[in-house]
Amino acid sequence: MRFVLAFVFLILVAANGLADVSREEKAAYIIKTENFRGQITAATDETINESIKQLNAALHQELDEKTQDLIKKEMEQIVEELVDPFIEDVVDVYLEHLTDRELDAIYKFYLSPEGKSIGAKLPEIERQIFLINAQYLKILSDRAVSRLADKLGESQ
Repeated sequence: MRFVLAFVFLILVAANGLADVSREEKAAYIIKTENFRGQITAATDETINESIKQLNAALHQELDEKTQDLIKKEMEQIVEELVDPFIEDVVDVYLEHLTDRELDAIYKFYLSPEGKSIGAKLPEIERQIFLINAQYLKILSDRAVSRLADKLGESQ
C-alpha cells in the first residue's frame, strides 16, 4: 500500500511539476530553446557584412581588412551588450500575450524530443527568413526611391 501511495504521489508531483516553474522561467526557457541569441548572432553577421558593403560604396573605396575587422569587432561588442536586455524584452512580450495554459503548452512542447529538435533548427530557419526579409526590404527601398525620384522629376 505504501508503494502504491508513494507511486501516486510521484505521479501527481510529476504531473504538477509545471506549477513549480514560474511564468517568467517558462518564457525564458522557451526563448532559450528558440535560440534567440543564436538568431541575433546570425542576423548580426549578415547586418555587419551588409553595413561594410554600404560603407565601402558610400566611401567609393574598399576598406582595408584591419578596418573591417575593427568595425566587425565593435559591432559584435555592441550586440553583445544589447542581447540580454533584448531577450528580457522578448520575455515580457511572451508574458504579455500568452496565457498560463499557452505558456505551459509551449513549454511542454519544447521539453519534448520534437520540440528540442525544432528548437535546434530554428536559428538556421530564422537566419534564412532574415535574409529573405532583407532582400524584400531592399526591393521595397529601391522601388520607393525610384518611384519617388520619378514623381519628383515629373513635378519639376
